[in-house]
Amino acid sequence: MSKIQKMPNGCWMWTGCTSKAKTPYGIISLGSKKLGTDYVHRVSYKLFNGNIPDKLEIRHTCHNSLCINPEHLIVGTKKDNQIDKIKADRHCKFLKGNEELAPIIMDLYERGMKVTHIAGELNMQYQTVSKIINTVKNRKKMGKNPFARV
Repeated sequence: MSKIQKMPNGCWMWTGCTSKAKTPYGIISLGSKKLGTDYVHRVSYKLFNGNIPDKLEIRHTCHNSLCINPEHLIVGTKKDNQIDKIKADRHCKFLKGNEELAPIIMDLYERGMKVTHIAGELNMQYQTVSKIINTVKNRKKMGKNPFARV
Protein backbone atom coordinates (compact mmCIF):
# COMPACT_ATOMS: atom_id res chain seq x y z
CA MET A 1 0.00 0.00 0.00
CA SER A 2 3.03 2.31 0.18
CA LYS A 3 2.82 2.95 -3.57
CA ILE A 4 -0.86 3.87 -3.56
CA GLN A 5 -2.20 7.33 -2.90
CA LYS A 6 -5.94 7.46 -2.23
CA MET A 7 -7.55 10.52 -3.79
CA PRO A 8 -10.73 12.40 -2.80
CA ASN A 9 -12.39 11.35 -6.08
CA GLY A 10 -12.03 7.66 -5.11
CA CYS A 11 -9.06 6.89 -7.37
CA TRP A 12 -6.22 4.88 -5.92
CA MET A 13 -3.24 6.42 -7.70
CA TRP A 14 -0.26 4.17 -8.37
CA THR A 15 2.94 6.03 -7.45
CA GLY A 16 5.39 3.24 -8.29
CA CYS A 17 6.97 2.38 -11.63
CA THR A 18 5.07 3.26 -14.79
CA SER A 19 5.22 2.35 -18.45
CA LYS A 20 6.91 4.75 -20.81
CA ALA A 21 3.86 4.93 -23.09
CA LYS A 22 2.19 8.21 -24.03
CA THR A 23 -0.52 7.28 -21.52
CA PRO A 24 1.38 5.79 -18.58
CA TYR A 25 0.13 2.73 -16.71
CA GLY A 26 1.51 1.40 -13.44
CA ILE A 27 3.70 -1.67 -13.81
CA ILE A 28 4.82 -4.19 -11.22
CA SER A 29 7.17 -7.17 -11.11
CA LEU A 30 5.42 -10.48 -10.61
CA GLY A 31 8.29 -11.78 -8.53
CA SER A 32 10.80 -13.24 -10.98
CA LYS A 33 12.21 -12.78 -14.47
CA LYS A 34 10.31 -15.87 -15.54
CA LEU A 35 6.98 -14.36 -14.44
CA GLY A 36 7.87 -10.90 -15.77
CA THR A 37 5.77 -7.80 -15.14
CA ASP A 38 2.12 -6.81 -15.47
CA TYR A 39 0.07 -3.66 -15.37
CA VAL A 40 -0.92 -2.85 -11.79
CA HIS A 41 -4.55 -2.17 -12.67
CA ARG A 42 -4.79 -5.70 -14.09
CA VAL A 43 -3.22 -7.16 -10.94
CA SER A 44 -5.64 -5.15 -8.79
CA TYR A 45 -8.61 -6.36 -10.81
CA LYS A 46 -7.47 -9.99 -10.50
CA LEU A 47 -6.92 -9.70 -6.72
CA PHE A 48 -10.34 -8.24 -6.03
CA ASN A 49 -12.50 -9.69 -8.84
CA GLY A 50 -10.84 -12.83 -10.17
CA ASN A 51 -9.36 -13.72 -13.53
CA ILE A 52 -9.74 -11.56 -16.61
CA PRO A 53 -11.62 -13.44 -19.34
CA ASP A 54 -9.64 -14.18 -22.51
CA LYS A 55 -9.59 -11.44 -25.15
CA LEU A 56 -10.96 -8.84 -22.73
CA GLU A 57 -9.27 -5.74 -21.37
CA ILE A 58 -9.55 -3.86 -18.12
CA ARG A 59 -11.22 -0.48 -18.54
CA HIS A 60 -11.00 2.47 -16.16
CA THR A 61 -14.44 3.95 -15.48
CA CYS A 62 -12.64 6.97 -13.98
CA HIS A 63 -10.58 7.44 -17.19
CA ASN A 64 -7.39 7.61 -15.11
CA SER A 65 -4.69 5.22 -16.32
CA LEU A 66 -2.83 5.22 -13.00
CA CYS A 67 -5.92 4.37 -10.92
CA ILE A 68 -5.95 0.85 -9.48
CA ASN A 69 -9.14 1.09 -7.40
CA PRO A 70 -10.98 -2.18 -8.20
CA GLU A 71 -14.29 -0.30 -8.00
CA HIS A 72 -13.14 1.80 -10.98
CA LEU A 73 -12.06 -1.22 -13.08
CA ILE A 74 -14.34 -3.21 -15.38
CA VAL A 75 -13.78 -5.75 -18.14
CA GLY A 76 -14.64 -5.07 -21.75
CA THR A 77 -13.53 -5.49 -25.30
CA LYS A 78 -11.01 -3.34 -27.14
CA LYS A 79 -14.01 -1.80 -28.94
CA ASP A 80 -15.68 -0.98 -25.59
CA ASN A 81 -12.48 0.77 -24.54
CA GLN A 82 -12.37 2.80 -27.75
CA ILE A 83 -16.01 3.85 -27.27
CA ASP A 84 -15.15 4.91 -23.70
CA LYS A 85 -12.35 7.08 -25.08
CA ILE A 86 -14.63 8.74 -27.60
CA LYS A 87 -17.35 9.40 -25.02
CA ALA A 88 -14.80 10.93 -22.64
CA ASP A 89 -13.03 12.88 -25.43
CA ARG A 90 -9.76 11.08 -24.57
CA HIS A 91 -9.28 9.50 -27.96
CA CYS A 92 -7.60 12.38 -29.73
CA LYS A 93 -6.04 15.60 -28.55
CA PHE A 94 -5.25 16.82 -32.06
CA LEU A 95 -7.87 19.56 -31.91
CA LYS A 96 -5.97 21.20 -29.06
CA GLY A 97 -4.21 24.12 -30.66
CA ASN A 98 -6.04 23.52 -33.94
CA GLU A 99 -9.54 24.65 -32.90
CA GLU A 100 -9.58 27.45 -35.48
CA LEU A 101 -8.33 25.20 -38.28
CA ALA A 102 -10.68 22.28 -37.63
CA PRO A 103 -13.78 23.92 -39.25
CA ILE A 104 -11.65 24.95 -42.26
CA ILE A 105 -10.21 21.43 -42.57
CA MET A 106 -13.69 19.91 -42.39
CA ASP A 107 -15.08 22.37 -44.96
CA LEU A 108 -12.30 21.50 -47.41
CA TYR A 109 -12.69 17.78 -46.72
CA GLU A 110 -16.48 17.84 -47.14
CA ARG A 111 -16.05 19.67 -50.46
CA GLY A 112 -14.03 16.68 -51.65
CA MET A 113 -10.44 17.87 -51.17
CA LYS A 114 -8.09 14.99 -50.39
CA VAL A 115 -6.38 14.89 -47.00
CA THR A 116 -2.93 15.11 -48.63
CA HIS A 117 -3.94 18.32 -50.41
CA ILE A 118 -5.44 19.83 -47.24
CA ALA A 119 -2.25 19.02 -45.33
CA GLY A 120 -0.14 20.62 -48.06
CA GLU A 121 -2.29 23.75 -48.26
CA LEU A 122 -2.21 24.26 -44.50
CA ASN A 123 1.42 23.16 -44.10
CA MET A 124 0.43 20.40 -41.67
CA GLN A 125 1.29 16.73 -41.38
CA TYR A 126 -1.04 14.30 -43.14
CA GLN A 127 -1.53 12.30 -39.90
CA THR A 128 -2.58 15.39 -37.95
CA VAL A 129 -5.15 16.44 -40.55
CA SER A 130 -6.48 12.88 -40.78
CA LYS A 131 -6.83 12.60 -37.01
CA ILE A 132 -8.60 15.98 -36.78
CA ILE A 133 -11.10 14.82 -39.44
CA ASN A 134 -11.70 11.53 -37.62
CA THR A 135 -12.09 13.30 -34.26
CA VAL A 136 -14.68 15.70 -35.67
CA LYS A 137 -16.57 12.84 -37.36
CA ASN A 138 -16.61 10.77 -34.13
CA ARG A 139 -17.79 13.72 -32.07
CA LYS A 140 -20.63 14.34 -34.53
CA LYS A 141 -21.65 10.67 -34.28
CA MET A 142 -21.71 10.95 -30.49
CA GLY A 143 -23.86 14.10 -30.65
CA LYS A 144 -21.09 16.30 -29.24
CA ASN A 145 -19.91 19.73 -30.35
CA PRO A 146 -17.28 18.66 -32.89
CA PHE A 147 -15.19 21.81 -32.48
CA ALA A 148 -15.25 22.22 -28.69
CA ARG A 149 -11.96 22.56 -26.86
CA VAL A 150 -10.61 19.24 -25.68
